[in-house]
Amino acid sequence: MLSQQERQWLEEKGEIRICGRPSWLPFEEIDEKGTHRGISADIMALLEERIGVPIRFVPTKSWEQSLDALESGRCDLLSAVSKSRREKGPFVVSKPYIESVNVMVARDGQPYIPDLHALEGRKVGIVQDNPVADYLQDQYPGIRLRFYPDLKGVLRAVARDEAEIALGSLHRVSYILHELGLYDLKIAGQTPYKEQLGLGIAEDNQALASIMDKALESVSGREVSRITRKWLSIRYDKGFDTLLLFQILGVVAVLMSLFAFWNRKLARLNRDLGIAHQALALKSRELERLSVTDALTGIFNRLKTEDLLLNEIRRIRRTRQPFSVIMLDVDHFKKINDSYGHQAGDHVLKQITGLLHANIRQADSIGRWGGEEFLVLCPDTSMKGAVILVQHLRNSVAGQRFSAAGRVTCSFGVAEYYPGEGITQLLRRADRAMYRAKQRGRNRVEVLE
Repeated sequence: MLSQQERQWLEEKGEIRICGRPSWLPFEEIDEKGTHRGISADIMALLEERIGVPIRFVPTKSWEQSLDALESGRCDLLSAVSKSRREKGPFVVSKPYIESVNVMVARDGQPYIPDLHALEGRKVGIVQDNPVADYLQDQYPGIRLRFYPDLKGVLRAVARDEAEIALGSLHRVSYILHELGLYDLKIAGQTPYKEQLGLGIAEDNQALASIMDKALESVSGREVSRITRKWLSIRYDKGFDTLLLFQILGVVAVLMSLFAFWNRKLARLNRDLGIAHQALALKSRELERLSVTDALTGIFNRLKTEDLLLNEIRRIRRTRQPFSVIMLDVDHFKKINDSYGHQAGDHVLKQITGLLHANIRQADSIGRWGGEEFLVLCPDTSMKGAVILVQHLRNSVAGQRFSAAGRVTCSFGVAEYYPGEGITQLLRRADRAMYRAKQRGRNRVEVLE
């Protein structure tokens, strides 16, 4: 994974020191013992295994102290920097290791919220430094934004009816809802905006930046998903107040000795608790669905697509069956956005998703790979079969008139899996084939043997 010079740099360095945010769960916190814990801490443990050098956490009392520590050289890394918030400091940001979609939270009685247009005229709570606020004020002036210093304040405002809707990242929202016991709130919709977390690395430390990007590249989507589920489930388990439970049981014991009809009330209470647990189970399943779904198109996101790709390669290594992937990119997508607006671009991506669904086979899978890139997984399919399918897809897209942008085309790259190769090699060949299609005129299919 690392070059000889990078390994030598690590040996001379001896250890990597990191700083972070003292209280920002589920991503990270410093507990009362000074231990770094959370999703970011577990990711750091994986990176420590990859590079073979200890990663030591340096506790600080605030984010500002962490920034000062990086600038003064007492820390080499910041463990969780948000690319989306355009945080400023003496650092560059690595490739992201986790992505969290911004969701809309409402009280249980509220219906599903399909998009941001539905928020016009409503009171919407949002954290002051959330970059989505600037966009909403510019594009949706009818939304009545209310600002709060942190996400806990935003969610409590919705619980108290001070605001109708709250906006925040899925992971933070899920964790805080269980932490505060706000079980009368629900995720009522999602926005197209995502928060991406990476490592903050000192601007002049190019060697470390290269090493950590390579280490992050080796962390699979499955590992990140496992760590994320672990931290969200921890908060779910702790969400029930055991002290309150013992108090209730004590009162029940006293009342049962005094009132003969208490059994009927207890049965009713158990029934209500069962209904509440069912509601929580439904919410947990919905959170899991959102974590693997692309907010705009409704298909699998990149994290889930990587997971499916890994499982498929493991399967064909046992069965020896052929397997091919198709990578496609919308031609001149930036021009569509510049000419017709980003909403028109979103409509184009949704229509292309519908065309792909209508023309692939039941065994195939589709995922959104990047901004305007898609990946189609074709099990039990040779190169020849994949080319037949992709020519059909190309004709379907080119023959469709898009309501927002007129005629749109895509460039396609096809690669068949070679026994023994990994995901990176397979995707690199598909990506090179797709760019060859663009270089040779677009709206065409290229393969790479």
